[in-house]
Amino acid sequence: MKKILYYGLLTVLLSACGSNRIAIENSQNVIFEYDKNRPINYGDTLSVAFYNVNTAGERIDISKNLQMKVQGDGLDYDWKEQMLYINKRPEQKDIDEIPFLIVIKEKGDSITYSQKVKLNFSGQLTIDLAGKSGKKGFDKLPRLRPVLLTEGKTGKDGDNGEHGEDAQAARLHIWKEDDMCYVRTEIIGEKTAYYYQTINKDNIVIDASGGDGGDGGNGGDGSRGSKGKIVEDKKYSPGDGGDGGNGGDAGNGGNGAAVEVIVHPNAQEILSRLVILNKGGEVGEAGDFGEPGKGGKPAAGQKDGKDGKQGHKGAEGKPGKDGPTPVIKTGSFDFNKW
Repeated sequence: MKKILYYGLLTVLLSACGSNRIAIENSQNVIFEYDKNRPINYGDTLSVAFYNVNTAGERIDISKNLQMKVQGDGLDYDWKEQMLYINKRPEQKDIDEIPFLIVIKEKGDSITYSQKVKLNFSGQLTIDLAGKSGKKGFDKLPRLRPVLLTEGKTGKDGDNGEHGEDAQAARLHIWKEDDMCYVRTEIIGEKTAYYYQTINKDNIVIDASGGDGGDGGNGGDGSRGSKGKIVEDKKYSPGDGGDGGNGGDAGNGGNGAAVEVIVHPNAQEILSRLVILNKGGEVGEAGDFGEPGKGGKPAAGQKDGKDGKQGHKGAEGKPGKDGPTPVIKTGSFDFNKW
C-alpha cells in the first residue's frame, strides 16, 4: 500500500509539471480570477484560478502547474486545492488591496506578472494570532534488500511530527468610525501594531489558539531475507528478515495565549457577538510501526530464515494548554491618534 501511495503521488506531480508545460517566451499575461462579489476580508480563504495567455490569445489553466509560484507578503497559495489564504497583517488603516507577484519559471529563466486581491471588508473578520500547526513527519517506504546481501535490511524510523507553535498574546482596541469597525492589535513583546477593519460588526473572531501537533511518520517495513540455495557443493543459508522501523513521535500541541480587548463605548454593540478562541492545540498522532521482513525460504535440508522484529509505535505527545480567560472591558481612548 505504501508503494502504491508513493507512485500515485509521483504520477500526480509529474502530470502537474509536464502535461501543460509553459513556454515563457510565448506567455503574454496571466489572468487571476476569483469571485470579486463575495465578502472578502483579512483572514479569508479564496477559491482562485490562474490562466496563462499565450501569443495566440489562448487561455490555459495553470492553477496546478508547478512552474507557477505566487509570491506576496501575507498570501499563501495551495495549488492542490486552488485556495488562496489571506494572512496579511496590515500596518496601516484602510489598506484595501494586497499586491502579489505571479512568477513562471522555465529552465533557469523566469517571467513575472503583477496582480492584486481587492478587499471589501464585508466578510467575517478573523484576527489570526494562532500558532502554526506542526508538520507531519515523513513516512518511510519499505526497504529493498540489495541483491548481494543475505540479510534483510531494517526499516527506517519515521520522522517525528513537529510541535505546534504557541499562539501570540495580544492587546486589542476596538472602535467605530461611521459604518467601519476598526481593531488595533498589539502583539505583546512586539513594537508593531496591526490595523484590521470590517463593516460586518457581527462577525469578528480573535483566534489565539495553539497550533496542533504534527503526526509522527510511519516506520518503514523491513525487507525479506534472501532464499537459501545450494550451488554444487556450496550451501547458502536463507537470510533473516529485517526489523521494522519505529514510528515517529507525535508533536505536542501549542499553548493558547492571553487576550485583552478594550472596546470603545461607540462600539459596545459588538460585545455580544465577539468570539475569542484561545484553546491549546491538539496533540498529533504517533507514527505506526513498520512491519518485519520475512525470513528467507530454505533450500532442501535447510531451516527457514528468522523473521525480523516489528518496530515500535512512536511516543505520544501532549496537548497544548488553554490560554487564560480573555479580558474584555469597555473604556474610552483616543483612537484619532492612530
